[in-house]
Amino acid sequence: MPIAPFKSTPIPSPIDVTATAKSLLPITAPYPVENFSNCEPMQDVVVDPNAPTRRDAPLEIVAEASTRDSGSVTQFEGNVRIRRSDQYLEAQQARYEQQQELFEAVGDVRFREPGIDVSSETARIELNTNRSVLTGSEYRLPQSHARGSSTRLIREGSAKTLLEDFSYTTCNADRNSWKLRAAEAELDHLEGKGTAKHVRLHVKDIPVLYVPYLSFPIDDRRKSGLLAPSFSSSNVNGFDLSIPYYWNIAPNQDMTITPRYLEKRGTILGLEHRHIDRQGSSDLQFEYLHRDKLYNDQRGLIQFRQQRSLSDNWAMEIDFNHLSDDTYLKEVGSGLSVSSQTHMLRRAEVSYTGDYVQLLARADAYQPLSGNEPYQRLPQLRLDAITPKGPAGLYAGIDSELVRFAHEEQTPTGTRLDLWPRVGMDLEGASYFLRPALSNRFTGYRLDDVTPGDSESPTRNTPLFSLDGGLIFERDAGESTHTLEPRIYYLKVNDEQQDELPVFDTNRPEFGFDQLFSENRFNGADRMGDANQLTLALTTRSIDNQNGHEPFTLSLGQIFYFEDREVTLPGETIEQNNQSDFVAALDWRSRSGLSLNSALRWNNQQDEIDRGTVQLHYQPQQDKIINLSYRYLRDELEQTDVSLLWPLGRRWHLLGRWNYSLLHEHTLETVAGIEYDSCCWAMRLAVRRFTQDITSEYNDSIMLQVELKGLSSVGDNIESLLEDGILGYSRDNSRYIDER
Repeated sequence: MPIAPFKSTPIPSPIDVTATAKSLLPITAPYPVENFSNCEPMQDVVVDPNAPTRRDAPLEIVAEASTRDSGSVTQFEGNVRIRRSDQYLEAQQARYEQQQELFEAVGDVRFREPGIDVSSETARIELNTNRSVLTGSEYRLPQSHARGSSTRLIREGSAKTLLEDFSYTTCNADRNSWKLRAAEAELDHLEGKGTAKHVRLHVKDIPVLYVPYLSFPIDDRRKSGLLAPSFSSSNVNGFDLSIPYYWNIAPNQDMTITPRYLEKRGTILGLEHRHIDRQGSSDLQFEYLHRDKLYNDQRGLIQFRQQRSLSDNWAMEIDFNHLSDDTYLKEVGSGLSVSSQTHMLRRAEVSYTGDYVQLLARADAYQPLSGNEPYQRLPQLRLDAITPKGPAGLYAGIDSELVRFAHEEQTPTGTRLDLWPRVGMDLEGASYFLRPALSNRFTGYRLDDVTPGDSESPTRNTPLFSLDGGLIFERDAGESTHTLEPRIYYLKVNDEQQDELPVFDTNRPEFGFDQLFSENRFNGADRMGDANQLTLALTTRSIDNQNGHEPFTLSLGQIFYFEDREVTLPGETIEQNNQSDFVAALDWRSRSGLSLNSALRWNNQQDEIDRGTVQLHYQPQQDKIINLSYRYLRDELEQTDVSLLWPLGRRWHLLGRWNYSLLHEHTLETVAGIEYDSCCWAMRLAVRRFTQDITSEYNDSIMLQVELKGLSSVGDNIESLLEDGILGYSRDNSRYIDER
């Protein structure tokens, strides 16, 4: 019989254990989206989007019988069901005292709302104070596939929750691979933190870890505490163990202190301080090894990065890096991307960005690790400006730069001024574009320590003319649009003698499709390439009419020279060929997850390939990845790279990478691993062998990572290695979406 004697207030949630259970270890990083596809599903409350809110919805009560005394007490008997909007409460018996606003339920008590399902023996809820007491409770959290129990739970309004004999796991109900238990837990919801006593971690009902007291966060607010340790082993450093401690200094800054033990070298103290506010952020990293056992010397590094917005248009950036020695990263670093650096950058800059003006003031210095040290720029000033487009697309602009180059060993040093004013037109329509431009580039120097007989103030003045034009033909093919885009580019640059000019920061970029339309075949202002040339290029592409994606793009092009190119860098000869290398670029993607990227540079003079890359990527699902790539640079490089992540059934995944130099018949890196993924825990095991170059010894390492889903993970961070080595892999790949 339906009765509605209650006030129109929502049923108070008797327990909030989602953050509680996940926080019984002080892991301060945001909780990842776990992969629970191998678990039995937990049914959650389905929310009707058209249903009224809890405040506005009527209170529905159904019971086999109900009585009400002369006072304000109502008694419900037999299959009591109470509902308000998306909240449900069931019990065998229920009692409501309207005057005291007290609700009591006994026998098979069950409370449900989106995200939580709690069963208990008894429930006592004081509606006026929002205080709840439950005994013999079992809870389920469908959204995080968690469950557990508590012999007694007291919720003191929205401020505090007390739990006795509390347990938590994300395993299926019939298989407790692991479970966390605590004798007592107290949660302070106002402060966002809690404490637990006598915490025990059980694996297969066997206690493996005991902590007498823990303090932990229960919401997104960070809290100080130990983070999950990481460990690995290699033949270079031996056993490698890191135990980080997180210090939550303030809401906008924190620090991680990481002692790292290397069996063959000693103990490294690592520190990282982060700060963020509305204007920007900063990151300070410090590592110190008091005495390396192999070198008997102190070693370490300092890195500081800061980015700040000074106003709507002004910004500043600092990037400072210092190493104790040239080989620190190679010997203590964890990967090729870190240990293959050739120099450490030290930079400070202030910039202004407006609609038509950009300004940059910068100072650059370097710490060399291998090879030649670049020139320092102390300072560099840049001013680039352009006018709004006028009638017929007419515009004017200037690129300017003033740099002071310094070097401890190389000569000459000095100051360079580069001024490049230009005027042009930008005419374009739906099926064409035409961009003529006329400019003049002046570069002047004031040099120190020049060779006797050389000028201390050499200059160069070079006029340029360019004409860039193209047509766009389209054909509607139903679901897609096919285009044919011929393009022509003419460039005329006078031949100016430049052999007496120094070379501070100028080199040749790798010749590719983009260089077909470049005004200068050199990078940097020390050389301005002479030119009388015509580029012919053709691009065809397929465009999906539904989403605008381009599943297919092919570009071809070549430069035809009408004169020799006499401007060169030191050690180069005059270029006399009348055609450039033929370049092509292909990008193809299918709906099945297969994609192909390729770039080719064909040498017309010798009828052979100068440079080529081919990359085949197959990823039909997040956890199915195969990569095949080939890179070739004539007489310098020829490498293959194979990587994969592939399921072996429902729970097992195979992962690996093989990077091989065909030119030197030498393996550069090998990674082989396997992952086991059950409902509530996962394990990743990988072995790795890599070398810095073909002359260095191999570094062999073994990495193990064990993850208790919904709780934490321990071991080496294998995921970062896979992100660097397997194209298409991200940290979310290991939280697969089971589409079966």
